[in-house]
Amino acid sequence: NILNIKNVLIENLMKENERLAKKVQFLESHVKKVDIEVHALESYDRRNNLEFEGIPSDIPDSKLEHIVISICNSIGVKVEKSEIEDCHRIGRKQNPKVITRFVNRKHCKTAIKNRKMLKTSDKTEIGLPENTKIFINENMSPYFNHLAYRCRVLQRAKKISSHYFLNGKLYKVRTPGERSINISHIDNI
Repeated sequence: NILNIKNVLIENLMKENERLAKKVQFLESHVKKVDIEVHALESYDRRNNLEFEGIPSDIPDSKLEHIVISICNSIGVKVEKSEIEDCHRIGRKQNPKVITRFVNRKHCKTAIKNRKMLKTSDKTEIGLPENTKIFINENMSPYFNHLAYRCRVLQRAKKISSHYFLNGKLYKVRTPGERSINISHIDNI
């Protein structure tokens, strides 16, 4: 009689365990889906932002907006002061990045497209020393920065051929000539 009761209890516990395991699996997949959506929204919100690296830290904050406008104009992106929503430094004390939020996303797209022109542009016309190296990048969320770091590690290990960030999305290419794969979660790497 005790063995029958024990077997019934074990059977009930196994059924309960199976039900809870299915529930956990469902909730984990739901959390992953919500996580992807949250990071996509955060990335989407940053699509109007650009990061300018290399602007000397001795330039006063009051002149940052003017310098950014000059940099953009030097690469063929005609920007007015009224088309910049915000412009400020962020990050390290020495050579921090300058984050600029534009009113119009088209300026960001054109600046990313034309950023190679910075190599040959005359920095003295912008108001910077000639040997200044300026870089323009899309503004990634901390999560996508982490994913991009993981991609760089894989690229150095020759596990993927390249990766890039475009319009708020991170992509990887496994082998040259292969189609790009969107990376929205760490599991995609």
